[in-house]
Amino acid sequence: HEMRTERLDQPFYVKDLDAFEEAYPSATRQRLRAESNIEASHINAMEHNCLYERQQQQRLFRYGNKAERERANAMTLNSCVKLQNVRKKQNALHANHQRGTLG
Repeated sequence: HEMRTERLDQPFYVKDLDAFEEAYPSATRQRLRAESNIEASHINAMEHNCLYERQQQQRLFRYGNKAERERANAMTLNSCVKLQNVRKKQNALHANHQRGTLG
């Protein structure tokens, strides 16, 4: 069953929805901790994949022929784009939280 984290709307999957809801009821500390761990794991994987994509691009720039350098220049670093989008969402949530606690 596909579910999504509350904060970052990150998809994750559970085998047994009822068992998950029983172990991690909505709006509880246990649920928040589980979802935070899911988000952190997903962000860690995106960071790793982004780094790998950047390394691949740099290898093509440094060691590639003209066509490979052009390909490197045109590369879209998908994991880096996804990571940047998640970071924007995190920053917006943080800014909203700061405004809420300062006001």
